[in-house]
Amino acid sequence: TNDVYVTGTRGTILHWTGSQMVDESIPPSVTVTSIWGVNGNDLWAVAQTGLIYRKMNNGIWIQQTSPTTQFLWQIWGTAADDIWAVGDGATVIHYDGTQWSTVSVPIASTVSLRGIAPVPGGGLRAVGTSGTVLAHP
Repeated sequence: TNDVYVTGTRGTILHWTGSQMVDESIPPSVTVTSIWGVNGNDLWAVAQTGLIYRKMNNGIWIQQTSPTTQFLWQIWGTAADDIWAVGDGATVIHYDGTQWSTVSVPIASTVSLRGIAPVPGGGLRAVGTSGTVLAHP
């Protein structure tokens, strides 16, 4: 209730602290689509053209090196060394605690992956256009 983030167009990242909405926006030419956090002091955001941002220790959002230029729609992880993001062009990328890398998936490059989430009992599911559902593992 006191640590909520909202994303949007024009670089919008708003943070509800429990008493006020703080503007943490990044460059105005960016559409931020999703935020995920290891905890309140280690947050990740994804955006258009493969942009990835990270915020640590209540600092500022810093752009990270990305292996893609595809529009990224959602980010999710299990830990600081197991973070996933999905996007247009059947894009799946993974962060291993050191760097982001592209993950090959057996679907057409015309598919836009729009969401990723955990499954009870373990594993992940990514969903996208044309009724696409990917399972890992």
